[in-house]
Amino acid sequence: MAEDTALYNCTEQLLNASWVWQLSKSALLERLDMQLRGDTLKIDSLIACVQPQTPPYSLPWFIKLFWSLLFAGMLLAATGGNIIVMWIVLGECHGVLVSSNSRRMWKRLASD
Repeated sequence: MAEDTALYNCTEQLLNASWVWQLSKSALLERLDMQLRGDTLKIDSLIACVQPQTPPYSLPWFIKLFWSLLFAGMLLAATGGNIIVMWIVLGECHGVLVSSNSRRMWKRLASD
């Protein structure tokens, strides 16, 4: 019964006609055969409407959660690694400035 309702609803949408509800199922199928003959786009649309299928690439929620958590972990590791590299580089630059300043200071002290 639900399949019949889906057939009538989809046919009404496809043909943009409200008269489909007045026909019996066999009369509706004959009318569809006459009107859709050779129009593969409309036939495919009708089949997709009557028998909707989930796409094969639709993953269950727990697999999506797993991949999301894995991606979040990779993102945290990458961000942490970049912060450590910036800390080392900035620390080295600061260390060079300190050592050059201390060299100047020792040179001043030695010249006095």
